[in-house]
Amino acid sequence: MSYVLLVLLSTASLAFQVRIEDGDIKELASSKKVHVLSDDLAARERVIREIQKKETGLEIANSVDADFVMEVTTNGRTHGTFNETERTAVLEVWKRLSPDAAGRTGKRYVYSSQKEFTIVGRPPEVSATRGFLKALAKSRKS
Repeated sequence: MSYVLLVLLSTASLAFQVRIEDGDIKELASSKKVHVLSDDLAARERVIREIQKKETGLEIANSVDADFVMEVTTNGRTHGTFNETERTAVLEVWKRLSPDAAGRTGKRYVYSSQKEFTIVGRPPEVSATRGFLKALAKSRKS
């Protein structure tokens, strides 16, 4: 009985595994629709504004219609005598993978960046977005 239970549990755990693959930004050459995902709504809005103000040919889409996803994670802290504020943003760009034979879906990462800033300056999610847009434009030319 314990063998059957072990097989059932291992099969169930395999069904919930997410596939992760490495890709290349060149895979986005013909992509037009992007979904911006973030728990930080202000950071999400800054990323969307940055995409819209550049001539990128990208359109903001809901998650179902998107060709790819820009996922922004931010964190910050205040410390020191003068209450210095540090913020970090991580930008990960990925495409959804179609379900495989076992029904597992996943992500194919094509770009990643981490930016930081202290007290004043451009928000790190804007710097990361600008870096991505520049890399995307370069990949579309080659």
